[in-house]
Amino acid sequence: PIVEDADVDYLVRETRRYFPEAPLEDIRHTFVGLRSLVRREGKTPSAVTRRHLLVDHRSEGLEGLLSIVGGKMTTYRRLAQEVVDTVCQRLGKRAPGTTHRRPFLEDAEGLLRPLREMARPLGWDEALLGRLAMLYGPGSLEVVRIALGRPNGQGLKGEAALPASFEAEVRYVLQAEMAITAEDVLFRRTMVGWSHPEAKRLLATGQMGPILLKEPPKVA
Repeated sequence: PIVEDADVDYLVRETRRYFPEAPLEDIRHTFVGLRSLVRREGKTPSAVTRRHLLVDHRSEGLEGLLSIVGGKMTTYRRLAQEVVDTVCQRLGKRAPGTTHRRPFLEDAEGLLRPLREMARPLGWDEALLGRLAMLYGPGSLEVVRIALGRPNGQGLKGEAALPASFEAEVRYVLQAEMAITAEDVLFRRTMVGWSHPEAKRLLATGQMGPILLKEPPKVA
C-alpha cells in the first residue's frame, strides 16, 4: 500500500486541531500499513471490532482446525493462551496456565550486566547497549559476538552516523530473525531506517547488497 494524499491531509488536519503550532511542513517520511480486521457485512472499517476471534471450523466439517482472525501483535500472549486453552479443551487435557506468572521480558539489568562485560572490547556506550537489549533481548548477546568477530566492530563503511553495532545487527537479523530484504533489515528489524536518514542512503548506494549476498537469510 501507499500513502494517499487524502490520508496525509486528514492526519495533518486532525493534528493541527490539537497542536496548531506543530511544524508539520517538516515531515520527511510517511508510512502506511494494513491491519487485519474481522469483516462484518454492512459495517464500516471504523465500526469493526479490533479484537481477535478464534474460529472453530468443526461446523464446516474440518475437525481440528482453528483460525485466528483479526487481533494485533501487542495482545499475542493473551491470544496464544486462548488458543492453547481451546486446544487442551478439545483434547480433553488439563494443565495449569503459567502465562500470568511468566515475565513479559527478561530483567533488563540482568541482561545488561553480561552485555556490558562482553561488549567492553568494542567500547560501545550505555545508550547503544540499552538499545540492543530492548530491541533484541537475549539476542543482543549474539549481536555482540558477531561484532567481536568483525574488524573494529564498526558499522558499514562511510556511514559513521549509523550505530556502531549496525553491521553486526544486519548479520544477526538475517540469520536469526528471518529478514529477507534490505527494507526488512532497515525498517522492520534494526529500525534504523526510522531514526537515521543515513540508512536510506544504503538502499540507494547498494551498500546492503554485499551483506545480503554474503549472509543469505535463514527462513524457518
